[in-house]
Amino acid sequence: MKTPFHNLELRFLKFFLISNLLLPNDLLSESEVIDLRSLLTHIEIADDPYLRRRGLMFRSSLQPNIGMLFIWQDYTNRCMWMKNTKVPLSVAFISKEREILEIYDMVPMSKESTCSKNKAAFALEVNKGWFKEHNISTGQIIDF
Repeated sequence: MKTPFHNLELRFLKFFLISNLLLPNDLLSESEVIDLRSLLTHIEIADDPYLRRRGLMFRSSLQPNIGMLFIWQDYTNRCMWMKNTKVPLSVAFISKEREILEIYDMVPMSKESTCSKNKAAFALEVNKGWFKEHNISTGQIIDF
């Protein structure tokens, strides 16, 4: 029988394998690489339909250096919304090569979708203004 801890271990292993297969090693040596693990104390992973659908809903706050990384197996335009999400958030849409393509601020409790203009394999949600606060912008490569 699989324990909840075992399932968590498998999810992180899956995340590690997927992220390392998608990113060419030569991109990691560029000076524009941002190491998320050094900036975020905790990164929640949303890598299945249920977790992606729930996202950061129903929370009254989000600690300053916590984020949620959304992972998809396919590569297409993405849409995020803030239904039942009380916390003001910013979202970055990220390519399969881990390049930040677009960053948007989102409105709490809004049912209006914020969609990427480009194909994305990942999205990172953090507190509103977090990207600006850490001088993170489009074109930079994220290492997670």
